Formats: sequence, C-alpha cells, structure tokens
Amino acid sequence: MVAYLNKARDLLVQFDKYTLQQAPHDQNLNADALAKLASAKDADTLNIVPIERLSAPSIQAEDASLVIQAVDTWMAPYMEYLTKGVLPADKNKARTLQWQAARYILVE
Repeated sequence: MVAYLNKARDLLVQFDKYTLQQAPHDQNLNADALAKLASAKDADTLNIVPIERLSAPSIQAEDASLVIQAVDTWMAPYMEYLTKGVLPADKNKARTLQWQAARYILVE
C-alpha cells in the first residue's frame, strides 16, 4: 500500500491545485461492499461478484531494502571483556568494568 501512496503523491505534484476530501460513510457504499466481500469466508458469497485477480502489482514497487548499521551499545565494553578479556586503558574504568561484568553472563 505504501507504493500506491508514494505513486499518488508523485502524481499530485503534477497538478497546480487539488483538494482531498473524505467521503462520508453513506456515500462510500461501494468501498464498504468491497471490504465486506474481501473479509467474507463464505464461498457462495464470493462467487456472486466477479473478482479479477492481478498476477502482478499494477505499479512497480521501489526497492524496499533496509540498511542496518551496527552501533556500539552500553553492552559493548562488557561483551569485549567477557569474550576477549579487553579492558579500558583507564585503571578506574577497568576496575569498575570488571566489578560490574561479574553480574552479567553471555548466552550463546
């Protein structure tokens, strides 16, 4: 649905002026009927109305890949210490880390 929204927004830019209005419920009977039909589980009801099934979307979807970047969290120093024995250079921070790391365990 996001692809259709983006396509509509791209098309709206081509107009000098436009207005969007919400259709009142009593003037939106066709959409209500389609929504009820889509949620109907009765096979007899579905055979009454001809339904066209599209084999492919009517618009090309944009690439929806998500890039994830690893960022150090508060756990990073503890994990470094518990897995590799790495401590901060500062002696006070190292001592505090060792003391606090004793309260954590790594699972898998």
